[in-house]
Amino acid sequence: MTKDDRVTAAVARAVATAPVTLRELARRAGISHALLHRIAHRRVRATARVAAAVVKALEAIAEEASAAARDVSRSTKGHDETQ
Repeated sequence: MTKDDRVTAAVARAVATAPVTLRELARRAGISHALLHRIAHRRVRATARVAAAVVKALEAIAEEASAAARDVSRSTKGHDETQ
C-alpha cells in the first residue's frame, strides 16, 4: 500500500466515522462534498491538502463537542439526578 493509498484510506475512515454528515465535514474543511464523497468511496485519492483540511475540521468539531460537554457537566453540578 502506497502512502497515497494510506492517506486516502484514513480520510475515508474519517468520513465514515465523523460525528457530522459528509456535507457538513466538507463544508467545514472548505472542500467540495462531491470530492469528499469520491474519496470516501475510493474513486479518487486524497491529497495531503485535503487530508490536512479534514484533520483541521475534525479537530474543530471535537473541540466544539468537548466544550458543549463541559457546559452540560457544569450545569448539572449540584442538581439532584432524580429531577
